[in-house]
Amino acid sequence: MRIGIARYLTIIAVLVAALVGGSIGALEYIGIASGSIRLPAVAGKEQIRQPDTIVLPGDLRYWAAYKLPIIAAQNPEIVVVSSSRAGQMRSAMFKPYRLYNASFTSWNLEQMFQMVDRITRVSKPRTIIVEIDYFMFSDAYEKSVGEQRAMYFDNEWRFRYDSFFNFIRLMTSRPALLKNYVLPRLSGEEPAKLDGMRLIGIDAMATQAGFRVDGSYRYPTGLIASATDQTKNNRGLIESVPGAPHIDARQMAALERLAALARDRGVKLVAMQLPYLKASVEFLNNDPGYRPYAGLWREFESEAMSRKFEQLGIPFFDLCCVSFNDEASEFVDAIHVGERGMIQVLLTLAEDQRFRALFPDLEVERLKSDLDAARKSNNIFHVYGNRF
Repeated sequence: MRIGIARYLTIIAVLVAALVGGSIGALEYIGIASGSIRLPAVAGKEQIRQPDTIVLPGDLRYWAAYKLPIIAAQNPEIVVVSSSRAGQMRSAMFKPYRLYNASFTSWNLEQMFQMVDRITRVSKPRTIIVEIDYFMFSDAYEKSVGEQRAMYFDNEWRFRYDSFFNFIRLMTSRPALLKNYVLPRLSGEEPAKLDGMRLIGIDAMATQAGFRVDGSYRYPTGLIASATDQTKNNRGLIESVPGAPHIDARQMAALERLAALARDRGVKLVAMQLPYLKASVEFLNNDPGYRPYAGLWREFESEAMSRKFEQLGIPFFDLCCVSFNDEASEFVDAIHVGERGMIQVLLTLAEDQRFRALFPDLEVERLKSDLDAARKSNNIFHVYGNRF
């Protein structure tokens, strides 16, 4: 009798496992066939074959794993390594040079070191532009983003697990995605495109956002619509990063290691700090209550820091206080310029002979023409669209 019960339970367990396994397999097939689930490296290679696509792996910690295969395949002359701050830098802005934007992969100096290391192992860029901010020289900031935003370069099984359940969650909470994207793809139809480009990844479909083939970021449609309200928050910079009395020695040592790595790999390192909204800069400079925490800012902006970059052989371009940083329309929020604002960044850089010596063929007159056209059409966030 016991043997019979044991056999019965075994059969039930096998049937349940088969049912569950079959269901999971079917759902995973639907996710893959509809372009809703893609391994980061696979998505990158697919985007190279089909440049008219926008890709967004769901978890930001996999974004380096998505971007590195593209860098390896394209072997660009210039690579941008940054947090989210340089996300609007477009390849079209740097013509005739070939640029890839590896932003959203390096939130502190240690992560920047890792990315430069990995980039120079798979490609041979002439120049790597690193976006370095004053707050990166705080140990507290380094620790906070190091724990939350460390890149997973090769954790494929974890991505499979995370992306599958993310797919199920979004399908059940937002059934319109099933109707508008998943089912049409399965039936061979083409869903609506975004800026004329196809969306890869359920998160790209859900947020109407993601990375173009040049690595630049297309902001979510909802965030673009609320950008005016975002720029009213002049405290956005202060509230998003910790201050400190001084530059921390560990972070200065990290900068020195980064410079040494670039020299060892034979790549020219160029550093810049991109603009902040003027009201935030004025707060950093003048608010008496914040002054004990603004020592980090003051030391980074000092002549001594400029000399340090020079000693390390890194041309440094400080754009924090550019003339247009009082134009809220050029910003997404207090610390991110829009695409049109990034053209102004390039034109400001072009006025510096050091920058022109690095990129003598930069098409400055074309950039001016692009800016004029964008202003006339009130185009702030999609100046280049799907042009690369």
